[in-house]
Amino acid sequence: LDAPTAYDVMKSVTYLADAPPLDENTDDTSNQMEKSELRTICVTVHQPSIEVFSLCSKVLLLGSGRVIYFGSTSKVVDYFTSTSLNYEFEEGSNPADFMVAIAGGGLVSEVDDQ
Repeated sequence: LDAPTAYDVMKSVTYLADAPPLDENTDDTSNQMEKSELRTICVTVHQPSIEVFSLCSKVLLLGSGRVIYFGSTSKVVDYFTSTSLNYEFEEGSNPADFMVAIAGGGLVSEVDDQ
């Protein structure tokens, strides 16, 4: 998909994840809001733009079959740039590209250098 289409698709997926489910017997959604919080949609997005990445609430990053990070998309950069891991993130860069570089071994932290 091109970038605008990928954004539109992910925006629709986000809407589906947040929309309250309809009761099978009625069109009334007023008492269904708690159930909408239980909906999880898993997607694999290759080379997402910053805009598409920001639409995701959580991210699971795997490397060599192991979990490297699972958590909020808004905290992933802070996690990898923390003093314990010490990766360098260039301000304005795409967090998704940053994560892929880490998972693929393309970035080395200062901790690894020592």
